[in-house]
Amino acid sequence: MHLLLNFTRQLTGPTIIGCDNQAVIRGLNNQQSHSGHHLLDHIHKLEEQLHAKQDIHWVPGHKDFEPNERADREAKDAAQKLTSPAKDLPVCLRKKVLPASVAALRQEYAAKLKRKWTKCWRKSPRRTRTAQAAPTPDQMCGLTHTSQLRDGARNDRALTGHAPLKQHLHRIKCADSPICPSCEMEPETTAHFLIWPPGRCCVPCNHQAPSARKEAPILG
Repeated sequence: MHLLLNFTRQLTGPTIIGCDNQAVIRGLNNQQSHSGHHLLDHIHKLEEQLHAKQDIHWVPGHKDFEPNERADREAKDAAQKLTSPAKDLPVCLRKKVLPASVAALRQEYAAKLKRKWTKCWRKSPRRTRTAQAAPTPDQMCGLTHTSQLRDGARNDRALTGHAPLKQHLHRIKCADSPICPSCEMEPETTAHFLIWPPGRCCVPCNHQAPSARKEAPILG
């Protein structure tokens, strides 16, 4: 519409505008406040200045419509800050800093936080303990982020070796020995506690009975 207003002296008939974004077309008929509403207000103002009828039609993006494909190329250039001279832009777009979408800022922040967390997780010494069960950060999140906070904490302690068992307690100087108190033969690790190897321990290290295992310290 800005181009029509600048390059057309007088419109003699209705103008047809093709757009492949259905959200924009629906938004033009929605006067309620929503994301990007200020841009739609500028479009309505330009429409009033044209003093002519405009018809906006949806054009599928995959169709061979040269004006639409050219608009896509221009939009990609604009996203890379390769814009036209300021004098050729609408007044609302000549500002150096444009209002940002709250949803877009949240999405960008979440993506940046995820990349930072992934970098730290790959450098963490605990990654070697969780690599077999969760080789990627997303799988690690799936194991530890459950609907119940208590269940997520259990999984995290079991995977990272921070369960309150003798080996971990000895490492943080809260136990005199890392040896399992049941078999008195091997360090009491998470694997040793959960999977008793027959023939290697004299008694099951998982407290000998299922009912007793429910009260085991590893379960929190």
